[in-house]
Amino acid sequence: MLEADQQFVTRHRNRQDFYYINALGAAQRYRSGKAGVALAVLMAVVLLATTGVMELVTAALLGAGVMVFAGCCTPYEARQSVNWRVLIMMGAAIGFGKAMYTTGVAAVAATTLIDLMPPGQPIYSLGAIYVVAMVLTSIIGPVPTAGLLFPVLVEIAGPGGLDCNFTPFAVTLMMTAAASFASPSAYQTNLMVANAGGYKPFDFVRIGLPLNILVMITTLLIAPKVWPF
Repeated sequence: MLEADQQFVTRHRNRQDFYYINALGAAQRYRSGKAGVALAVLMAVVLLATTGVMELVTAALLGAGVMVFAGCCTPYEARQSVNWRVLIMMGAAIGFGKAMYTTGVAAVAATTLIDLMPPGQPIYSLGAIYVVAMVLTSIIGPVPTAGLLFPVLVEIAGPGGLDCNFTPFAVTLMMTAAASFASPSAYQTNLMVANAGGYKPFDFVRIGLPLNILVMITTLLIAPKVWPF
């Protein structure tokens, strides 16, 4: 699947080497002469954030401003590239998660999950969290799932719960959100492939669920070894 200029599309539209070819719109045409500037700005943002000179958000906003000022993109293109749906979803999920923590719902959920697991075995709680996160991610997507479950994980690993290292729980949640293959709505790339390939939801379950289980087993084996409880 490719996005290319109109001449390329015209020449190769009927060739079987390409499944799907789409013409780039006027706003999508590349400014190859600015590639070096864009790469330099990207490297500067990463360097500023990793060395602690700036917070990641501050460095990213500064880099975005430099991109516009240097002509890598226009102000209109910058505004159009903001995915407001994702930002609103992230804000709502974080707010909902904070409400769960403040009202004590997260503590109740954490206590209930711990009580259902064998005592003194954090790995079982870790596995249960992965299964719950995998199901939620397949239904509502990775960002809301992370926002909803993060305060629950804080309570599980905290002094009132298992009183153990929080890192393996955070890594498990991150892996669940980043590797969800069993639903077309679990991630944007899943939807892109579903629309282009004409796949049905059951196709994702048939192929994606075994991949989800494989990633789950790998995560549960590696995370506690690298970051012990």
